[in-house]
Amino acid sequence: MSFRKKRTVLLSSVVILFVLMILDASIRKEEMLEMFSEQFVNVQRTEAHEQTLHGETAEEQRQVEMDRQGIEEVLLTGIGVNMSIQRAGGEKIRLEYNVKVSGSSKEKLAAELNRITVQAETKDGKLMFRALSAGKPIHSDWVFMEYTLYLPDSLSLRVENEGGAVRVQAARGDVKVKLARGMLEILDVEGNISVESSLSNIYVADIVGNLDLNSHNGQTNAEQIQGKVHLQNQYDQTRIRKIQGGVTGTTLAGSIQVEEISGPVALQGRETAIQAANVLGDLQLLAKTGEIRLLIPEKEGYRLDAAATNGRILTHLPLPMVTDRDGEYTERIKGIIGEGAWKADVKADSADIIIQHK
Repeated sequence: MSFRKKRTVLLSSVVILFVLMILDASIRKEEMLEMFSEQFVNVQRTEAHEQTLHGETAEEQRQVEMDRQGIEEVLLTGIGVNMSIQRAGGEKIRLEYNVKVSGSSKEKLAAELNRITVQAETKDGKLMFRALSAGKPIHSDWVFMEYTLYLPDSLSLRVENEGGAVRVQAARGDVKVKLARGMLEILDVEGNISVESSLSNIYVADIVGNLDLNSHNGQTNAEQIQGKVHLQNQYDQTRIRKIQGGVTGTTLAGSIQVEEISGPVALQGRETAIQAANVLGDLQLLAKTGEIRLLIPEKEGYRLDAAATNGRILTHLPLPMVTDRDGEYTERIKGIIGEGAWKADVKADSADIIIQHK
């Protein structure tokens, strides 16, 4: 075969392969469009089916009331339930609850509403409210409940909730809350408070009593507290201000800010940004990686001892800076600021210390 004929055959083969590639791409495109269309239609069918099954809704408001005699603690639990706890005007414990259900027909909704109830159970001085459907715990995405609890004075309260919002206001007794993936507000309470939370937003204010916070992966704000505050937080953004009683605790991989504290402050952080401002009391701050920021009230002042290892001290304070790169610290300053009313012990490892005064 001559060279010209060989070239012609080769070119023809290339053209045929190119055409086949175009056809294959077109076929694949049509298959993808058909697949997407089928998925879209399936989604529409699923939504239409859900609408058919749960297109109707019905709701009722009910209440459970009982005397407080012999009861010391009230327990309220729920999943995805919004809860409001308020101070009762008398000696009766009253739970008002709203039940909302969805379904395919009004007849079925009426039957479902009749099956749902909240029962009050007492044991060893504890009162627990349980939501039941036909005597069994409720596990349905189509049943929605809201609680309003009226709590007499001097009774303890314990709340456990997941995925809901909790508000405790004007209670006169100790409060314990365990919350996941929700929101919590505790306001105007006289009593000790304990909060254990994860993936939640916490706000606590106007408290007469101690506050114990254990928060993971959330945001916490606490202010106007007459009592001691203790923290044990991880991956949390925490702000504590206007405390009469002092602040202590530890935090991991987050940030903590304390301001306007009347009392001692002792905080330890790892991979944490610690900020303390206007603390009228002894200070003990320790950070391993992260940062420490300290704002000193110039008039009262501190007897300051600040040292950084593998880090820096940044300040305009008129104190001599001692450098010892081969010893236990890298930089250190010691001295009396203002009247030296309180002791300030600030230590940082692989972190910087920033000290400012006004």
